[in-house]
This record gives sequence, structure tokens and C-alpha cells, in this order.
Amino acid sequence: MADLDRIAYVNQLELDFDNTSANDLAVNDATMDGLAADEFAQDGGAIGDASRAKASAYVVGSEVVSFPSNISPQHRQDVINSCLMAQMAANMRYPRDEDAQKHFNHYFQVLGQLGWDTTGMTLSEVHDAASHGTVNVLVLKTLAQILQPAAFSLEQTTINALNKPGKAISFLNQHARGRDQKSSTFNVGVCRYSEANNGNVIFDVGYYSHKANHTIDNILFSTLSDHRVGFSQGSHKIELDARVYKELRETVAKRVAPYAPKYIQSIFV
Repeated sequence: MADLDRIAYVNQLELDFDNTSANDLAVNDATMDGLAADEFAQDGGAIGDASRAKASAYVVGSEVVSFPSNISPQHRQDVINSCLMAQMAANMRYPRDEDAQKHFNHYFQVLGQLGWDTTGMTLSEVHDAASHGTVNVLVLKTLAQILQPAAFSLEQTTINALNKPGKAISFLNQHARGRDQKSSTFNVGVCRYSEANNGNVIFDVGYYSHKANHTIDNILFSTLSDHRVGFSQGSHKIELDARVYKELRETVAKRVAPYAPKYIQSIFV
């Protein structure tokens, strides 16, 4: 797809927050611990100096995204903005509590239009989910199969940091739960630079769908002990083509920037 066609696609993409005014989503104080809301400027400015020399992690709607210290602020912003746009487009087309497979398919399809290589998505049922006790244990088991040791350690730190009251876990619970409050759909992953393609970011991500017969109060730490629980998962390595996204960066950023304070929350790691 030509760059101009991709820009037109971004501008025309239906997002589930388009019918909500920016004023309705406004907040009075910083919504990102350590990051003022106005750092997500209308022009999609970089995340900020605070993230420049250390690892960081964010809740992005229904996603948990972690970055090691060597990922630049601009690339962190690129990942967050593109993932938020794809997530909101998937929410619009396929509500997360209706068909998780179609929801994730559309999420990755949109990312593909934004310059990500997303081939090979598969969602499979976990037949022994209850044996893992809680969701976080099962999530980490999946991630251990796709992450290098340092990245896995960072993800463990990120998930542990979410196991306490705060804005970050509240954001995740709000955006990952289905309308019935008895289901959730979410992603968890870590970014790294591609060794083969200089400047490209790879996102090693696990994606999950959880259905229960009771209200899910805490997305990552709810129990799986009920024999009627349903849990599906998949994992994927997706790579962002830096050349392609460079042409889309400003357009994507302008579309998501007014809404970022309601969807993005930093996690202390």
C-alpha cells in the first residue's frame, strides 16, 4: 500500500471513541504517573525525558506494553499510538465480549495497515487453565516461551507492579473487561529492537481471552479455579517497519492524542 493510501486509511478508520467528545474525556490532573497528560501533545510528541534512559511500562487501554531502557522515546510513542489506534478500531468493529478471535484478527489487520508485519495470528483454547490458579501465572507461562530472559524479567516486574491498587490496574480493568463484566480480552508484551532491520521495533506479545461465570474484578489476578472458566491465548512476534510508520506518525498521533489520557497510564517498574 502506498504511503498516501495508508494516510487516507488512518484518517478514515472508524474508532470506538469517535462519538465521544474530547471534553467528555478531559481530566483535571495528570493521568499518567510521572508523565503529565499534556506531554501527549496534539502533534504526538515523544513520551518524555523521564523515559529516555530507563525501562518503562504502560497500560494502553486493554494492553500492557513494556520497554527496555534502550528503546527510544519516539519509538515508545510509536508503539503506544499505533497499538491504541488498532485496539480502538477492533473495539468498534468487533466488541471484545462478542468474538475474541475476530477482535484480535481485526486488531492485527489494522496494525498491518500501519506498517507492522503481523502475519500468523492464532488464538487457541487452554484446556487446563484452572490448574494455573490465577491469570497472571498463565500469562507469564505463555510469555516465558517467547521472551528472552531479560525481557521476561522486565515483564515479571511489570505484572508484579500491577498487583496493587492504582490507576494503571484500574485502566486495564476498565478497558479489558467486556460489557457483561464476565469476560476480558487483553494483550501483554515487551518491545525490543530488530537485529536484522536497524531501527525497526519488535513487539513480542501474548494475547488472551478470559470468560468466567462471575464478575471479573481484576483482569490479571482473577482466579481460574472455577471448572467452567474459558481461557484462550496466543503469542506473536510483530515488527514495525520504521520507514513506513515514519510517514504515518503524525497522522496517527493526531487522531489518538486527545483521548490518550483516558487510555494510557504509566506503570512504575
